[in-house]
Amino acid sequence: MRIGINAQKALDRETGIGNYAFHLLKAFAKIPAANESIRLFLLNGEEKVRRFQPESAIDSTEWPGKGSVPRICWEQLVLPGRAARAGMDVLHYLDHAAPLFNKRLPIVITVHDLAFYRLPLMYDTRRRYYKQYVGLRSIRLADHIITISNSTKRDIMELAGIDDSKITVINYGLSSIFQNVTNEIKENIKIRYDLLQPFFLFVGTLQPRKNIENILAAFSLMLQNKPLPHELLLAGGEGWLTGDLVAAAGRYNVADRVRLLGSVPHDDLSGLYGNATALVYPSWYEGFGLPPLEAMACGTPVIVSQTASLPEVVDNAGILVHPGDVQGLAEAMGRLATDEAYRTKYSKLGPVQAAKFSWDDCARRTYQVYQQVHQARKKNVV
Repeated sequence: MRIGINAQKALDRETGIGNYAFHLLKAFAKIPAANESIRLFLLNGEEKVRRFQPESAIDSTEWPGKGSVPRICWEQLVLPGRAARAGMDVLHYLDHAAPLFNKRLPIVITVHDLAFYRLPLMYDTRRRYYKQYVGLRSIRLADHIITISNSTKRDIMELAGIDDSKITVINYGLSSIFQNVTNEIKENIKIRYDLLQPFFLFVGTLQPRKNIENILAAFSLMLQNKPLPHELLLAGGEGWLTGDLVAAAGRYNVADRVRLLGSVPHDDLSGLYGNATALVYPSWYEGFGLPPLEAMACGTPVIVSQTASLPEVVDNAGILVHPGDVQGLAEAMGRLATDEAYRTKYSKLGPVQAAKFSWDDCARRTYQVYQQVHQARKKNVV
């Protein structure tokens, strides 16, 4: 069995999908059968992938130009034929976009969320139309769908009308860097980021569905109720339709307490989590929610939405609030900042819950899906 993987997403670790691609490929390298049978297909990215996958078989297409248009053309029109000519038996797209016009092989796709259907107005027009056009068509075209939570599975079944038997839920895993956060790591991060005051932390792309506005509102309300020294750190690259967050912080009279860190190196996250009073993550919608998992592993309490996939990820190890409940979010933040026993309770529960998630298990179960799809294709051919 020969497996082709569209590994383009592994080039960008600043997103949840990029982290999924990166860690899945690294975990495949530990499975002898997978390591020998998988070929990675890339557009202009071989040198970067070689840094973390030096032994992998790689087929790289060198094209001029950058951005989404060349990538989409390559994924839709070039990659399927290239994989077929290379003798692949199954082709896996690590995001929701399957080849709509040039299907040459059995296709597996990973669907991370259906936010573009659940919350369409939180995307700019171009992005929304593209995702909606490609999303459900890809789901219906794919031979098998991997998704990352039971919540997203329910969305796929409801919105695309897909039978349960065609979908496999395989959760994200947890990087080992979040499992042993030493005092030395935390002290180095304190110095690097000039962390002089206790702080609450948000990690993720700054976009509307992450609910940054209500985080600012709740932080402001907490400070009105309790004279605390805390800051709010927002760690993540700028997304879309976010507006001016500095101005928004000013409207809530917390501009002097809010710091925009931008995208931070992945290796710095454990130290940021480890120093934070809590991770605040009240998203309107998530397909999984990797930052809460990472924070729990570091022993950092998490406050998350009681919607979509987040209750699956944190179970009883996190504090659940409605994403529109600013008062409830402010109260949870204030209690974690002032009640040491309450904070210790969640600091202890978090690592236990996080230990249930493994990239090795994710890779093993994903490879089983490839085997299942390949065997089904062989039966149909016969």
